[in-house]
Amino acid sequence: MSAKFHLGITMAGAYTAGAIDYLFEALRRWEDEKRNSRGPVPPHEIQIDVIGGASAGGITAALTGLACFTGLDPVNDFEKASKPDYKPRNLLFDAWVNLGTVSK
Repeated sequence: MSAKFHLGITMAGAYTAGAIDYLFEALRRWEDEKRNSRGPVPPHEIQIDVIGGASAGGITAALTGLACFTGLDPVNDFEKASKPDYKPRNLLFDAWVNLGTVSK
């Protein structure tokens, strides 16, 4: 049986959305590596038990909770992502980058 690490995350502002986006991407890649057994991969599990914040950090925390159910596709190419026809499934990107933009 592998160890399970429990995390509590506090969001400090809107910029933490990028950190969460990367954390989810890294955890997804790690889980993929564990499933595919490509060499020595740490077998332990990560469980995020609580996430919170105040002000913009609270909004980021709430969006992160929603993203756990709706999906969070990482945004790695900002130039591609900034085009009007690009629609990532990423609430954090939509809220903090596309917030206030008007579609034509």
